[in-house]
Amino acid sequence: EDIFIDYHDGGTYSAEADQVIAGVDSPSDGIEGDIENPWDDVYFYNSGTSAWEEDSDAIWQDDGNVYYDNGKDTHVAGVQTENLLGQNSMPTGWDLKFYDAQDDGGAWDDSVDMIVFEDDDNGVYGDAIGGVAIFNNGTADTTDIEAIELYMESNDEPGFQTGEGGDTHIGTFTTSDGAWVCVLSSPITLFGESKTFYVVANISGLARGGKTLQFEIPSDGILLNSTTLPEEDLVNANVITIGKLGVDYFEGTEDGAVDVIVTDTKEIKYDATVNVQINTSLLNPLLAGTAPADGTDGDTNNPWSNIYFYDGGKSGEWEGSSDAIWQDNGDGKYNSADDTLLAGTAPAEDTTGTDINPWSDIYFHDDGDDVWEEDSDAIWQDKNGDGKWEKSNDAVEYYLYYPCYKRVGSGGSYTYYIEWKPYMVAGGSEQASVTADGKVQSFAESIHFNVSGMWILDDDDPIDAAKGTDDNFAYFWVNGSRVYDMSLSTDKVYYGKNETITITVTEGGSAAGVWIDVRRESDGSLVFHKWAGDGTVTFNSDWIHNLTYAGNYTVFAYRDIDPTIIGYGTEGYSEDYGYTNPSITTSNYSAICGPWDPPEKISAVKKIVVKTGEPQLEIPETNRTMYWNFSGEVKIYVKGYDGKNLTVSDFDVKVYNSTGGDVTSYPSIDKSTPGVIKISCDSWGWDGTHHRTWGTTGTWKIVVSYDKPTADGTEEWNGTVTFTVTSAPDVQIKILNPEDKEIKA
Repeated sequence: EDIFIDYHDGGTYSAEADQVIAGVDSPSDGIEGDIENPWDDVYFYNSGTSAWEEDSDAIWQDDGNVYYDNGKDTHVAGVQTENLLGQNSMPTGWDLKFYDAQDDGGAWDDSVDMIVFEDDDNGVYGDAIGGVAIFNNGTADTTDIEAIELYMESNDEPGFQTGEGGDTHIGTFTTSDGAWVCVLSSPITLFGESKTFYVVANISGLARGGKTLQFEIPSDGILLNSTTLPEEDLVNANVITIGKLGVDYFEGTEDGAVDVIVTDTKEIKYDATVNVQINTSLLNPLLAGTAPADGTDGDTNNPWSNIYFYDGGKSGEWEGSSDAIWQDNGDGKYNSADDTLLAGTAPAEDTTGTDINPWSDIYFHDDGDDVWEEDSDAIWQDKNGDGKWEKSNDAVEYYLYYPCYKRVGSGGSYTYYIEWKPYMVAGGSEQASVTADGKVQSFAESIHFNVSGMWILDDDDPIDAAKGTDDNFAYFWVNGSRVYDMSLSTDKVYYGKNETITITVTEGGSAAGVWIDVRRESDGSLVFHKWAGDGTVTFNSDWIHNLTYAGNYTVFAYRDIDPTIIGYGTEGYSEDYGYTNPSITTSNYSAICGPWDPPEKISAVKKIVVKTGEPQLEIPETNRTMYWNFSGEVKIYVKGYDGKNLTVSDFDVKVYNSTGGDVTSYPSIDKSTPGVIKISCDSWGWDGTHHRTWGTTGTWKIVVSYDKPTADGTEEWNGTVTFTVTSAPDVQIKILNPEDKEIKA
């Protein structure tokens, strides 16, 4: 009856299985039992115990005289002692549950009925999971999470698998009051077995790099038939971070990030041909309904009693990213389950609205019956201020432009700028465009993404969009296409141990000329930016100049192939390249345009892990044994993998006695000589001042470590060495002269 919720680090819920003591042995699991005896002919004998005991108590189907008669009655469970006086109600203290399978006049039928000893006291035979509720303790929200799914282990392969032959999808989570809830249409019942469930998050194409996932299932978040719940919350010990793989995807309007693209964003990449669809509801003044005839007069007074408004922006003018219009169910409060959002952004649940229009630029047209009808009424934002619906002025035509990154100058002195070029269709005779009428619109033909970077939809001159001064445009980002395969000769090295690492990049199996960047993951700082003409870069893990910290490093291969090919200076490509980089001068370009001239071809990001180095710690023979309650010095030589003394002067040194206690504060530690640590004490193990023992004889341990002051918490060096503290000999002779300790005749 164990139900396991496996969320990467193994959270479980389990209960003891119930025991069938009479009746059918394969009933439905998760069914509720009755504490009242449902059968008129079933009797019980209690030997005096406070709980059911099968070796002294009895249950039988009686012939009507209430005494057990082995020749006339039918034994059900327990002992078969003659003339036991029975009772028709279950004795006090017996933790049994009864399952009467059918209406048969109250008669016991062992082929379908059942009596169970309630071993786990959860109220049901077996158990059944009806759903799961989870919270994300991380920073990712519905912008980053496309969906959360529930799967059940159903194949012989360990771990989670999808697709044909994979694990079984059993439900989808929906958001509710900050939680994600999955209620199963068919509960999963269990008895005498265990099941593993997987909570799987699908990351959105709009996911923001750096946002985190850490799922928690609260103790009451597992919906069971039983009354027994897990005793504590199940929290994933692993925090998952949504990575930035070279180039980010984003989209929005001049007001900020919104969902402009309807098409699957995974295909928004260089060299893809996609039927791009544009959600024009945030671009166009027709917010809801059907466009009336050109020249139709509008009214700023709301003609419909069930249309409500929420002015989130408080500006007096319509802002689709913060305001809302909905068809209300009658209570005047927004509720996603009962109301219909017509335009804008859904406010929080139970937000109170108003039926009085709060915006000066919102107009209404009613067909005359004062009843909102999608196919004959209209709500629009009046762009030109004349109060009329005019398609030419109000239903704006948006044209598609792609970036053409240019460079002018010579001799290393250049100015960089964007020239926006119209995307042409119909054999080059027409400009690709959509009419923003509040609906989802497609272009006349599929769009081939011929360059990476920010593409825009604009109703006039696109230059002001690049400057960030436009007041009516939308944009979306075209990612680089992941065409490069990258391999590393090794992805794990030790700090301080110089090892050769070879990075090989291919495209379609052949060597590819690419730029390769290696960066420190914790802060994005560049280790090197190198051109690999033959697709290969070999370097040393050199802890002095290259991989100068322990921790993770990212490796990224890419190439710019648009007409103005750049090598990204000495800084290499990153999300900050361009507008925050003082080494290039730009024109007609602003931060809203994203990184300058992103590469068309990229690789997946790989990692090199620099593990904590282990220094060679050597104690000379004469310093390895200290005598308890005597003075002495332990001298340690600290060497690197090359056998040379490490010159770090601020090693952290800890001393542990034979029982593992930290006694670092007792001896004196001298680190003044690079590569040498001297640990001395006037009385090893004994504190003469306070008359107490701080260490006993045995093997003691010294830990030497080093973490760079600007590091990320991963130690660069960490090593351990031992020495012995033993009882002092009866007589100790110490030769002071001659210094070579040899006495010659």
